[in-house]
Amino acid sequence: MGSLTYIDVVGFYGRDFVEMRQPCDSYISANGAYSAASKRANCPVGSNGQIRIHSNTKLYGTARTNGSISSSSPWGGSVCTNFVSGCPNPGTTCQGPSCGVPALPTFSPWATYCPTNQGNRNVNSNQTWVLGGSAPSQNCWGTVSIGSNRTLTLTSTNAPYFIDTLTLQNNSNSRLSIAPNPSNGIVTIYVRNITGNSLNGNQLFNPNNRPSQLRLYYLGTSQLTLNGTAAINASMVSPYAGVDVSGNFEYQGGLLATNLTFTGSGGVHYDESLGGKTLSDVTYRLREEMQRYK
Repeated sequence: MGSLTYIDVVGFYGRDFVEMRQPCDSYISANGAYSAASKRANCPVGSNGQIRIHSNTKLYGTARTNGSISSSSPWGGSVCTNFVSGCPNPGTTCQGPSCGVPALPTFSPWATYCPTNQGNRNVNSNQTWVLGGSAPSQNCWGTVSIGSNRTLTLTSTNAPYFIDTLTLQNNSNSRLSIAPNPSNGIVTIYVRNITGNSLNGNQLFNPNNRPSQLRLYYLGTSQLTLNGTAAINASMVSPYAGVDVSGNFEYQGGLLATNLTFTGSGGVHYDESLGGKTLSDVTYRLREEMQRYK
């Protein structure tokens, strides 16, 4: 067992940089779904490199980096502590080595988790996979290909699912969905490769559960794009690759990556319910470091 001083779902973090062209606010999913009436100004953004906020964008929360916060055009957007027009009350910012922003978590090689697997699976009919246990022969697969108009639903909360390569057809009706059992449980998914290096909210389907109930660890090295028009509710970690959040959709939850870019016409909403918890993982126990960002 390792010990890390970083909970895996603290705000929005890009190790090398964070580039924000979309506004970011927060909400508490334990109190209900995100809405304009429930939004809060506690979105925590962090980096070990540079934070770049577009001049037309506002971050409603805090910005902390061991590097710098760019003010050069087209950057220089505001960090605000509330939603008053004109941002008269600046939010907390910190830049420089003394800010103490923690690093990304580390993971073991894939073969440590899955020295063997159950082989490849083509999902040509709607299926629900329930794990029989946490042995590689029970929770590891090679290539999982989900056919057009088909849904693979993952329900187990007692152990993680490991998928070496996930292939979703290039349409909105090929879905990887979750239905936690028990209903308040957490479905954890490790994926090493995603064909096409992109996901959208219709493919990663979690509309009725809180972001904390879908823990997605992308252990690939190719830049990943999150796009589409449907909301993504997830807590995601990409320790070896950057993530681009684009398109016209809402990202709700938390996201950490080597670099992080928010573009498009959607919105970014941090789920404050992700903070203040200790998460047990198959390899690590991650301790809360929420106060470093707040």
